Amino acid sequence: MKYYLVGDGFKRLFLEDENTGRAIFYHSGDNKWYEGTFILWKNRVGFDESEPLDSPYRYGNGSCMEKITDITKSEAEQFLGKSINIEEIVKPFDKIDGLY
Repeated sequence: MKYYLVGDGFKRLFLEDENTGRAIFYHSGDNKWYEGTFILWKNRVGFDESEPLDSPYRYGNGSCMEKITDITKSEAEQFLGKSINIEEIVKPFDKIDGLY
């Protein structure tokens, strides 16, 4: 499992399965985890879905790329203020295409 903080100001914690590429992120407002594979991918490639399909600005758009910081599990737990039990966190996502 990989751990990332994503954001330029407000940061979100993402967990990414190294084998499947699936990612989830923590929403502090409601204390829940959500599917986040597409969000993480968009940040990595600068994908701007508002641009037309043939636009040269659809990919690599810097304004659509937030900073992605690779962190350790310990740093992720410090960010959350609690321990991370991977099995418990990903259990609800097992039903989504069975990719975890």
